[in-house]
Amino acid sequence: CTDKTGTLTLDKVGLQHHLNRQGAEDLSVLKYGDLNSTTQTGLKNLLDIAILEEADKNHRGTNFFDEIASYHKIDELPFDFVRRRMSVVVSDKAGVHWLICKGAVEEILGVSRYVEEEGKIIPMTAAIAQEIIQLAETMNASGFRILLLGYRKIDETQVTYTKDDEQQLVVKGLLAFLDPPKESAYQAIPALLKNGVQIKVIT
Repeated sequence: CTDKTGTLTLDKVGLQHHLNRQGAEDLSVLKYGDLNSTTQTGLKNLLDIAILEEADKNHRGTNFFDEIASYHKIDELPFDFVRRRMSVVVSDKAGVHWLICKGAVEEILGVSRYVEEEGKIIPMTAAIAQEIIQLAETMNASGFRILLLGYRKIDETQVTYTKDDEQQLVVKGLLAFLDPPKESAYQAIPALLKNGVQIKVIT
């Protein structure tokens, strides 16, 4: 029996992909993820840090950060293990308020009514939801941890926000993270299996 993080893996989570709902890399998905992670004031976990590092590494000095800086925070709905998601409310330079929510795939889909596709917002259907689930499951099978991003426009006159505002979201895309295996794990696991030792991960 073994722990996973830091034992079989490097304990260094990186954001590997920021995908639209069709599975193509999309910089606007990273933008929404960065807005969510940058403006939330709770303890930033490894996934938040990975989002911020990816944006900083590849887009520092570009207009990506100018656009991020044009938003300012209004409020936030912290993460909890019942909802399995967290949201921020931000205002863009035109004064429009947006709720940006990230979390587990099933939980985000459960409060989403629309999906962004090729720059257009269309109704979510059971078939589209299943395609998103299938994409996430395929990436899970390759070792990725997936978060789904959703958003919606919020009435600018609203002054308080609750978890009830996390509804009728537009699915923006997926964030895929990877904690790479240690080189030693590639050697140890086959050796154990070859010698009849089963491996159970306790994590």
